[in-house]
Parts: sequence; structure tokens; C-alpha cells
Amino acid sequence: MEQFLILCGFAKPKPFWQVQQPPGENPFDKLPYELLLKVASFLSSKDLGRLALVSRIWLQVARDKGLWKGLCTNELGFSFIYDHQTRQNYEDVNWRRMFRQLSGQDCQPTYHDSSRKVLGCVHYQRSCKIKPTCCGKWSPCRICHDQQTDDHVMDRFATQEMMCMSCKTIQPVAASCQGEKCKGKKLARYYCPICKLWEDNDKKDIYHCFHCGFCRLGRESEFYHCFQCSMCISVTVRNIHRCKPGQTKGQCPVCNKLGPMWNGLAPILFLPCGDAVHVRCYQHLLSHDLPCPVCKSRVDVEID
Repeated sequence: MEQFLILCGFAKPKPFWQVQQPPGENPFDKLPYELLLKVASFLSSKDLGRLALVSRIWLQVARDKGLWKGLCTNELGFSFIYDHQTRQNYEDVNWRRMFRQLSGQDCQPTYHDSSRKVLGCVHYQRSCKIKPTCCGKWSPCRICHDQQTDDHVMDRFATQEMMCMSCKTIQPVAASCQGEKCKGKKLARYYCPICKLWEDNDKKDIYHCFHCGFCRLGRESEFYHCFQCSMCISVTVRNIHRCKPGQTKGQCPVCNKLGPMWNGLAPILFLPCGDAVHVRCYQHLLSHDLPCPVCKSRVDVEID
């Protein structure tokens, strides 16, 4: 009788959690896990709590590693490669956590030049994204990561995982992609296994300085490492360079920004007095006829 009144529109159906079911039977328990998750995605947090009271299947869903692995690969389109270098295998991966961490934005490629479909970001040309060990948020490069976060910076040397933007394969960091579709395709022209740095721009020269401990712009033959200043300096000023130990480990005396100069992104210049400033800060001093902010000497020197 109740079903007849509902069909005729004289009564409203009871919510599913109020419907009396025969002992041992639950319609949600008969649904495939994938369909159950689809249904649950339309429910509010309150209804999900009620569903958890009447359906013990949620406990099985949470414990089913194969389901979450399938959702990562089928729903999101990711593939995974792990080997002994990462000390992980498929049995050790928390697929449920992996599925929650991944998003549609993660699998979308980013471009250095969208008009020419050049993969990368505004800072680098590369065909991969990296996963920081600090927060686990996928990013095209460490600079992009640091610009999007305010409470921490990325440790470039600790990076262990990357994702190929061509085939969406998550794998240990390497110079090339080992996915089934790419089959060893290089991700960039230049790769540093220490800094975890990829760069595919053939007009940008990069070398790794073992004394500095990271990669620098330029050709290695055009620079030498000054151990007193703790940084690489152009060989064109080697004979006139005046060392002031430790000065580049501090901030620029003009702007007092951008952190230590010795490992910063902004190019620096050594004044005739030996003090170092950012190139754009030097131009500011020169245009306003200002002296060196450290020793008050003249700064009119040509930029090499």
C-alpha cells in the first residue's frame, strides 16, 4: 500500500537510511565499489555519515588496495613505475592516499609556450612535473612551487618522484621517461641528477658547480669558482676581482631582498670596490648617481 501511495504521488519515499531492510541485506552492499563511490560523490557529508551507519561496505572499500589502484590508473589516467632505487613497490604504496592526493589538475600538462605546445613552465622547458617531499603537491619546477607557497620552500635535492606530462607516468626522477608510451624518451636536453633539474632550451647553457653545490647558468669554461666569495665568477674579471669573504652569502645591500645572493636567481655584479649587488640594483645606483651603499665609493663601472 505504501509503495502504491508513493507511485501515485500521495506520499514521499522515505530516505534510504530509514527504509527497513530484511536482516543481513543492504542494497548498497550489492553495488560494485566503483558505482558505490560514484553514488557517494553526490552525497553531503551528513548523508555520508548516515550511509556509514547502515553500510559496512565502506570499511571494505577503504581497505581495498586494488580498487584505489584501479581508480588511479583508470579514472585519473596515471601509470606508475617503482624500482629498488625508491625503496618502494606496488605493495607498499598507499593507493587510497595516492588517489586523494592526485587531482585532475595534476595530470594536466603545463606549457612554457602554449602557442607552440612547448611543455614546461615560465622558468624552464621540460616534459615532466616533480613531487616535492615537503608537501607532495605536484609542480612544474621548484620556483613555481616556492611562488605558490608562503610557509616553506622546496628542497630540490630531496626530490624522488616525477611525472611525465606526455604519458602521465609517475616514476623515479631520471633523465628520460621509462613509461610504456615514451620508452626512454628524454625529458630535456640538460639534466642534473644532483639538483633534479631539467632544461630543454638549447639557447640556455647550464653547468653544475660541485663547489657551489648546484647548477648555474652559463658555460663552465667561462667561469671560475672563487673560494673566498663562495661563488662562480666570470673569467673576464678574474684579474681585477677583489675578494670580500662571505659578502655574497648575505642579501643585496641595495634592495635587501631575494635572499642570499650567492644562490639566488637574480644576476649580480661586483663593483670596483669589491662589493656585490644585483645587476638591476647597480643600474638603479648608476641612474641616480648614488655611491656604493657599503663603502660609499663610486660605482661607475661597465657591466661585462
